[in-house]
Amino acid sequence: MTANSQGSSNLLPSSNPPTSFSASGAQALTRAPTQPTSWNFLDTNNLGGNARWVTPTSDRIVKPLRWLVTYTITFTTDCPQNDVILNIASTGSLFIELNGKIIKSWLSPYPVTHQIKLSQPDLICGCNSVKVMVYNYYYASPVGMIYSLTQDKSGCYECQNSGDAFYNRNTCQCECSFEANCKDSHPLKVWRDYPTCGCRCSVLAYCTNEFYWNSKTCGCECKKKCCPKDHVLDPSTCKCVKKCLIDASSCTGNTWFDDINCKCVYKCLPFAPCPTGKEWNFKTCNCECSTTKSCNSIQRWNPNTCNCDCLALPLCIAGYVFDPDTCLCKPGSGSVGSLSSTVTINGGN
Repeated sequence: MTANSQGSSNLLPSSNPPTSFSASGAQALTRAPTQPTSWNFLDTNNLGGNARWVTPTSDRIVKPLRWLVTYTITFTTDCPQNDVILNIASTGSLFIELNGKIIKSWLSPYPVTHQIKLSQPDLICGCNSVKVMVYNYYYASPVGMIYSLTQDKSGCYECQNSGDAFYNRNTCQCECSFEANCKDSHPLKVWRDYPTCGCRCSVLAYCTNEFYWNSKTCGCECKKKCCPKDHVLDPSTCKCVKKCLIDASSCTGNTWFDDINCKCVYKCLPFAPCPTGKEWNFKTCNCECSTTKSCNSIQRWNPNTCNCDCLALPLCIAGYVFDPDTCLCKPGSGSVGSLSSTVTINGGN
């Protein structure tokens, strides 16, 4: 702690005292404090513990009116989430500043003692500075003060997921004790910081009917079900289907065993929405026509357009038009005939 004695009040945050006085700063007393008849109380411990009165000089000389002394108290805490309690009294009016911010002003002198909570965000992790200004506004005094600092650290260092997390006393917060590259374990997993401290699926989906969400594989899977003899659970529909005689281990590469069709099929997912009239075929890994039509003898089915295409385009005689549905000519809605005309040439022989 350091003390700076000055005979000026220019550094005070306000030169206007309150009209009434109390320990909390609320209006309670109706008259100004009176000067003590003796300063012998400076030899007693009024706060308990190791607290003691301090003055700018050891001889405790009484300073005149308007004398200002600034004391600086520094302390360290690694648990700023719990309040630090400052108990303090002085022989003059009190002004309290925490880390550069005024938090109390014009507090009454002794015999009033003050209990002040130092809290976040003004209370910070690590080193803190409390500036105490004692001002002889009402009467001359030794400009002394007595203080104590206490803090209840219950629950300060407790973190969730003990073992995977710890309390970092340098940052004053719970942190994960490790980090992992989640992409190595699963392409759909990402790292989640404290309090999770683990790899989690980057997305969550709502699974319908007989499916449930598997947080390990990040996908919807079938719930367990008892199937009849010679039947297996189809993972795509979660229904029991007849068991195939082919061994599923025969599938290699980017294929999986289709229990419904009893064959190895390619694993594939739609890479883009299919055009209108088409749907994704998981067996061929392509967009294919949702329905097919029966084509006549002069037509053929076009899987690209999902329509019957004409093999040839006929020339229709007058009065007929081409019908793309049948690839034939049909009577038109009106008749078309020749119009008679004459030509006159001027200037000819």
